[in-house]
Order: sequence, then structure tokens, then C-alpha cells
Amino acid sequence: MLRDHLCLSGDVHPAMLSIGEPAEVEAYARRLIDEVGGDGGFILSSGCELPADVKLENLRAMIQTGKTYEPSRRGRARAHPDRP
Repeated sequence: MLRDHLCLSGDVHPAMLSIGEPAEVEAYARRLIDEVGGDGGFILSSGCELPADVKLENLRAMIQTGKTYEPSRRGRARAHPDRP
């Protein structure tokens, strides 16, 4: 209904960026992109700010996933079941 009229911002939790592992960050970012951004209009972010103790490899994983990951067909189908 709001296609092309709305943009959502979602974040990787600060605790995950601080104590998680890059593979966890990547998997979570992919899930956000699939479930929320399957048809565009989604900004992957770190929330309000980066935690002071962010692991650089986790930040890199989040950014790289946001730059390169293509949403799955499954994610698009859930977001818009009436479209192919």
C-alpha cells in the first residue's frame, strides 16, 4: 500500500556489534534486509550511534552486507504476496 512512499530504518543491535561475531552480524543484517527491505525502502544502520566498543570486523560485516546482499525472492514474496 505504501510502496514508493515510505522508508524504514532498522538496526543491528549495539550488543551484537560489540560482542557478536561477524557471521552473526551478517546473518542478522541479511534477515533484516529480507524481512523488511525485500522491495526496497530500507536503510540498514547501527541505530542511533555506534557503541564505543564496536568490533571493527562486525562493523565491516554490517556495511559489506548492506552494500552487496540481494534480498531473497522469499523475502519479497512475504512482503508483497500479490507480486511475482
